[in-house]
Amino acid sequence: MVITHHWLGLSCCEFVVDVAATPDLFRSLGMAAEFLRSSDISDGVVSSYRSLGVYWRQPPVDTDQRIQRIKNVIREHVAIDPKRLLDASQEHFVEALYDGPDIGTVAEHCGLSVAEVIRRHSETRYVVAAVGFMPHFAYLWGMDSSLATPRRNSPRVRVPLGALGIANDQTGIYPCESPGGWQLIGQVEASLCRRVCRQLNIGDVVRFVDKKEKAEC
Repeated sequence: MVITHHWLGLSCCEFVVDVAATPDLFRSLGMAAEFLRSSDISDGVVSSYRSLGVYWRQPPVDTDQRIQRIKNVIREHVAIDPKRLLDASQEHFVEALYDGPDIGTVAEHCGLSVAEVIRRHSETRYVVAAVGFMPHFAYLWGMDSSLATPRRNSPRVRVPLGALGIANDQTGIYPCESPGGWQLIGQVEASLCRRVCRQLNIGDVVRFVDKKEKAEC
């Protein structure tokens, strides 16, 4: 396994792992990030699909030593047994009402009925691959490729808290009101959204429950 790095300014360095993006890798990098945050190696870490962004309040003096220590930490965590990684993750069930303003657009783009979009989206087990864009916004990996839909040409000025969206091959929940360009296919109730979004960690599993179908059962 090769780990490359490059500097993003004087106080931030990105480390990229040359392996495929998988749930096991997300969990490994998430655990490596937690380890680094609790160490004296860095002042902060951001975990993404195949990389870690490590930063310092002031440019480090001993850069070569720190880079080697970080690469060793990444290698050690990538080597962790997948079962141990999975055992450390949590599964979250999130009720959603699939009535978003763009669900018809997604259905038309994908050549599917709205009912089929709902079925395929709600039957998937998603994994938190990264958290970013805003606090508690989890990028959920694993969406059925048949639902992939580009972002809107013109972003909305206001997307409500709890909106469930799709952008290309990703899906996610808006944890607060904000501008946004994702295709909105549903809505998660505000209090549930506030609670769940704060609980989502890298590698956790998310399952959506069709609120309408549940009510009809």
